Amino acid sequence: MSRTYRVFVSGELPLEENMFRLQGEESRYLSRVLRVEIGNVVEVLNGRGSIFRTKVVDVTGRTVVLEILESVQVEKPRVTFDLGVSLPKGGKMDEIVRQLTELGVSSISPLFSENGEVSNVENRIDAKMEKWSRIATEACKQSGNSWLPTIQKPRPFDLWLQDLPSDGIRLIGCLGHHAVSVSSLPQSDATNIAFAIGPEGGFSEKEEQYAESTGFIPVRFGPHTLKVETATICALAVAYEKFGV
Repeated sequence: MSRTYRVFVSGELPLEENMFRLQGEESRYLSRVLRVEIGNVVEVLNGRGSIFRTKVVDVTGRTVVLEILESVQVEKPRVTFDLGVSLPKGGKMDEIVRQLTELGVSSISPLFSENGEVSNVENRIDAKMEKWSRIATEACKQSGNSWLPTIQKPRPFDLWLQDLPSDGIRLIGCLGHHAVSVSSLPQSDATNIAFAIGPEGGFSEKEEQYAESTGFIPVRFGPHTLKVETATICALAVAYEKFGV
């Protein structure tokens, strides 16, 4: 099987005579990392559902020129998934962004919660946002996901709740005995799903009560306490299986 080469371009990149003229990071990636040659086929993604099948026609200096052979437009998923994730320590959020993008999340909302252990993030938000955007782009290229997710700026849990659409399904990971399994929930034709995942010790009692008062359903993933990164991936996978078809 021949190797699939993929690059990502911004939606504003102009076409020149049915060509993409790549420079900068993506050109360097193709020419120096992947070492493409004239005639190689490259998939070009723009993060908005477009997939261009192209052919390398020139590799010169810092520029790679791709001729468009055909293009398709992948419809936006019927159901959107917004994952609200309590920010974990260290660089764990990087991997969460990567895996959620590969799975097809629509929006990622990093959250400050009462039991979270993250400190001093406010002073590094711009750098974090830039890094997460880059990771999501790389994940799209690796997986072939044609829709780049929206990554929201970190904000307090209660503000995220207030900004959610009034309709749709709202779920919150919970360690309490009253939590139910996602599979036990009734089927729905809702087109937006919000899923809140707290820190390893869970959201505070106050946060859970507030979330449930705004329509969140407490759900569980089994008998064990999961790490944030594990719970987040599990949440999207089970929600997608239940509501995404």
